[in-house]
Amino acid sequence: MPNLDLIISNGMIVDGTGATARAGSVAIEGDRIVAVGELPSGTVARRIIDARGGLICPGFIDIHTHSDVSIVSHPCCTSKIHQGVTTEVVGNCGFSAFPVNPKYRTDHTDLLRMIGRVDTPLDWCDLEGFAAVVEQARPAINVAPLVGHGTLRIAAGIGSATLVPEEDRARMRRLLAQCFEQGAFGFTTGLSYVPSCLADADEIADLVGLTASYDRLYATHSRGQLGERGALEEAAAVGSQTGVRLQYSHLAINQPANWGTADSVLERFHAFRHRDIDVAFDVYPYDASSSALTQHLPPWVQQGGIEPMRQRLADRSDRLRVTHELAHDWWDDRPWMWQRFVMSAVPGADDLIGRSIQELADDAHVSGEEMVIRLCEQFGNEVHIVLHYRSEEHTSELQSLRHL
Repeated sequence: MPNLDLIISNGMIVDGTGATARAGSVAIEGDRIVAVGELPSGTVARRIIDARGGLICPGFIDIHTHSDVSIVSHPCCTSKIHQGVTTEVVGNCGFSAFPVNPKYRTDHTDLLRMIGRVDTPLDWCDLEGFAAVVEQARPAINVAPLVGHGTLRIAAGIGSATLVPEEDRARMRRLLAQCFEQGAFGFTTGLSYVPSCLADADEIADLVGLTASYDRLYATHSRGQLGERGALEEAAAVGSQTGVRLQYSHLAINQPANWGTADSVLERFHAFRHRDIDVAFDVYPYDASSSALTQHLPPWVQQGGIEPMRQRLADRSDRLRVTHELAHDWWDDRPWMWQRFVMSAVPGADDLIGRSIQELADDAHVSGEEMVIRLCEQFGNEVHIVLHYRSEEHTSELQSLRHL
């Protein structure tokens, strides 16, 4: 074997095939791995990394991310490279950077702000245009894009409509098919986010059926919580109906009343598999979640976008209705624990970051519900929170059960 550029030696090799870990080395010449395992005696390289006590493995695939536009504005991808991630699957939870209808570019931008800052103008229309911008940015990792249902609705001119005529559905199907023809890996829904949550079961089944016909993946951020049987059953029903490869996104037990039920959750997935539903799930590696604060507003107040939302919140009767609905949260008619909502991003107000909704409400002598409304009024989808509604114990339990 000729002199090599790099040898990673003396580690335990986990090659990603499912094979048992084995001791050995990896030899690299240029940008290619040329040997894995036991290298011939006397093999030398310009650089040698001693991996004794560690693992040698391929780069990780992060199957659920929201770096759709940040991968363009921050192509160094430092946070992921440092974790060993070399491929990002983007477009999850119904949010994607394409397709973009220039007529509704502002709505597209507002939607993407629910998953993070948008520092890149959306100057493309389809996956090919987006891919060209990504290629020009030369990100440090690979990108596997999915098509988001919320984005698709906006691009098709449907937005926040609840009853969608067949001609509009046909337009969505054409856009989705174009995305698949251009190389999209799958389709996603975000059924607790506006506008994706406004779709009925027939609309979802229609688009998922098209996804199945292209043999692409369907990933769903469910409509409800695991404690509500409809959350899993809705996903399983469309999987059974269409035969699609189904990915249940970021499996978690958020509802306090259901903490400690990981075993029964897994049993339900096994039952779906026994019915020949091709279902899998991914799991958070941490005991908190993050989203735009507007996600926690009732869907009706968010319909039409940020400005209509602000107009409704300015109306006294609508504001009282929102306050009442916020006070009864999503679970068992229990009030939210606002001390568990911690500010993580607020444009132009860094002094708020790290403080809880309850702290801010106490300082302003208002209720937690009123503070949420004020923040959403002022910052729209750009105010983000970290939500601490899980425990490390239950998160670890789900992670240990991730293999079906």
